Parts: sequence; structure tokens; C-alpha cells
Amino acid sequence: MKSIDRSKVPEFKDFFDFCQWYMRNDGPLLPPEPWEHYELGTAVSAITFRHNRYQVEMYLAKHGTYVPPHAHPGVHSIEHVFELRDPDMVSRDDIVWSGQKHGKAIEDFCETRVGFIMYSLQEWLPGIKMTTISARWDGDMVNDIHLDMLRDLSPEVEVTGKHVYTPYTAAVEVL
Repeated sequence: MKSIDRSKVPEFKDFFDFCQWYMRNDGPLLPPEPWEHYELGTAVSAITFRHNRYQVEMYLAKHGTYVPPHAHPGVHSIEHVFELRDPDMVSRDDIVWSGQKHGKAIEDFCETRVGFIMYSLQEWLPGIKMTTISARWDGDMVNDIHLDMLRDLSPEVEVTGKHVYTPYTAAVEVL
């Protein structure tokens, strides 16, 4: 990974155009200033690239991390999960549209108790302040640290028992 000058980042026609450009350019670094990172108790994330409505977030999760099934209202993402298992690296990709439930694949990775690394390429839909994708949540909270973060970053969050929901009311167009 190398840093890239903001003036060299093109305008993207859509989410897939951004993802292809990002991968073809070996995942350049262009973090926001100040650099943003988020603590979730069993995982930590950092925003490694942000340009207009597109960003990349890297997660490092400890062994035993549980990620309940959830959706990200207002954010499209492609999530690339890596897990180290002797002697090989195991990985998988998921395309997740705004509001689409996912999480079982990550839960399966966590059952091995070795932790994982995840890169999340994201398109944030209009009208949402960009922070961490973990602040755009529809599902059971990960833990109390996650709930505190949601309340801090998404004041509109609705909480019912363990279930949390950050509403996104604009019409969503799937590419």
C-alpha cells in the first residue's frame, strides 16, 4: 500500500468503478484527516481511504469475535475477509447492498477462534455523515462498546432490547 495524492484520484461513475480502480491501484492509502479509527471491544477499525462518498475500512478482529447477522442502512459494501489457518490463508468476498442482512460468513470465521482481517470497500449514500460502517447498523449490537459508539456517531439510532437500527429513509437504488 502506498499513499496517493488526492488530485490523482479520478471521479467514479459508480461503486463498481471505484472498487475496480482501487484494486487495480493496489489499495492506495488516502485516509481522512485526522485519521479515523474505531474501537469495538473485540475489534478495531481504521479508515484507510476516503474520497467523496467512497471509503475503505480495515478491521482487525480478535479471536472469538462474534458478529451477529446485521445490515448497513445507507451503505453499499464489498467485504473481503481473511483468516489465517495453518498452513493457508482463507478468504471470501461478499457484496452487501444497503439494508441487506449478512454476518453469518463472518460468524463462521470467528468459530475457528483465530480472529480475522476484513477490508470493507464502501459507498455511502447521500445524506449520511461518513464515519465507520459499524455505525450504520440494523441487527443485534455486538456489545456495549458498540452500542455506546452507535449512540455517539448515530444519534438517530433506535434501540429495542439488543436490537439497534440506524434509519436511512432516502430511496435506495441498487446498481
